[in-house]
Amino acid sequence: MYAYERGGATTAGVVAVVQLVPAAIFAPVAASFVDRHSPTRVLTAGYLAQSVAMAATASVLLADGPPVVAYALAAVWTSAVTVSRPSQAVLLPSLARTPEELTAANVVSGWIESVSVLGAPAAAGVLLGVGGAGAVFAVMAGALLVAAVLVAPVNS
Repeated sequence: MYAYERGGATTAGVVAVVQLVPAAIFAPVAASFVDRHSPTRVLTAGYLAQSVAMAATASVLLADGPPVVAYALAAVWTSAVTVSRPSQAVLLPSLARTPEELTAANVVSGWIESVSVLGAPAAAGVLLGVGGAGAVFAVMAGALLVAAVLVAPVNS
């Protein structure tokens, strides 16, 4: 929305590419971190990196800073997201004690993802309407910080 408001569909498309290309390049590197390090540490670090990038983006947006800085910081966040999925995939089986627990955890994970696909855009829309794009990034920075704090003590 932010990019679209500044330059229409072309700007929004360019910003999407600017976000996705670095993430696509970084994704294989991110996945290899989990192979060499504790998945809990990698997931925690990923959530912290996402939180910091989101908070920095929120700061730029709320201060009416240069749009190009906001776009670059959003690209950092998008790249940091690539750490989460591989870390979760490695961590989950180590937490389950039985195949039934692993199955149940995978089912719950799928449900959470499905609900998020519907709920996250709705919540973002409400936040956009109330406080703008900066509010969306600020709230998500806080949520990611909470995620990092919750994951950090998990033994893997």
